[in-house]
Amino acid sequence: MGNLYFINTVGAVLGAAVASFVLSRRLGTMGGFLALTALFVVAAVLLVTVHASRGSTRAIAVLLLAVAVLAGTRMPADLVQLRHDEELVASGEDEYGVQVLARTDRGTLRVRNNRLSLIYDLGEWETSHAQQMPAHLAVLLADGCSDVLNVGTGYGITAGAFTLYDDVGTIDTVEILPFLVERQNQFSEFNFDYVKDPRVNLVRGDGRHFLVTSEKSYDIISVNVLDPYLPGSSSLFTVDFWRIAREHLRPGGVYTALFWGADVDLLSRGLSEVFPTVLYSPAYGESSYNVIAFRDELADDEIRLRLDRLSLKAMIEIKSLTGEDPPALLQHELDAALAARQGFADGPKAAPGPLHTDDFPILEYRWAHGVKWVSILDSPLVAVE
Repeated sequence: MGNLYFINTVGAVLGAAVASFVLSRRLGTMGGFLALTALFVVAAVLLVTVHASRGSTRAIAVLLLAVAVLAGTRMPADLVQLRHDEELVASGEDEYGVQVLARTDRGTLRVRNNRLSLIYDLGEWETSHAQQMPAHLAVLLADGCSDVLNVGTGYGITAGAFTLYDDVGTIDTVEILPFLVERQNQFSEFNFDYVKDPRVNLVRGDGRHFLVTSEKSYDIISVNVLDPYLPGSSSLFTVDFWRIAREHLRPGGVYTALFWGADVDLLSRGLSEVFPTVLYSPAYGESSYNVIAFRDELADDEIRLRLDRLSLKAMIEIKSLTGEDPPALLQHELDAALAARQGFADGPKAAPGPLHTDDFPILEYRWAHGVKWVSILDSPLVAVE
């Protein structure tokens, strides 16, 4: 019995190690499952065939092998899911799950991780506008713009927009998904081919860990994570992380992030606990904002655009994107952000309530319980109204 337990334990350890670290990475989850199943079926059939004393047993073994082979041909080869309007461009599977890059029938690109959309479609005007504006406003509102940290590279649009400014000296941009890091060149039409800029340091890793362990301080910290509800990205929306970010900002520094969803008020309340001055620039429609938080307390008349930093390349891009005069448009964006701030200051900032913190991640709990209008799973298996 002891020998049996020993063999069983060794088999369990080897099976888990091979399945997790070899088969799933080399062949994918489904491919590894099928390979392991085929190995076991063949071994079992051989044992039965060799040791069987009757022909009927051998026949049953052959039949079982045939059934296993047939089942293998009927099972999906991977876990990639596409909508009816999508064509697969690339896919991959790693320790972060199943990654899909698809082209829609409108010609836009869409990226998903485990069937969840990470970013709005690349090629849509809203995507370029919402992801460029944090860079433009941050560079023109911060006291300095020599060193920039961008967390959540995504398509690279925000990181690329920073390269349009001559006054920007270094840009550290961090992306946790290897699948996206390896495909930045496919998005070059919209991210200004920023990876070729010598000022850019593209890092594959966890953005929060990168900042916590860094001894560097920055003039601008930009967080471009779409979903505040998902475990992992949710940790970039806690009061604790914002305190860390503020500690890494130089005097006069600026922090930007995208706020959206049913809990913008909660996020606003938490951000205002850390940063003394916060503006809200409309991003995607009327339900999301590019928030601009200043390290230091500023009166309205102290918040101004440093238009002398507006480079020719930046003006050409803003004009091409919006069709409007860049200085006038940026001033309009600032005026709208100042006006929106008053609405938040009169409501959420003053109202008491819970905060999203590391030890009490309210938003993760909301997502886990399936709150309506929160983190809709982008999958053909889920009906979306």
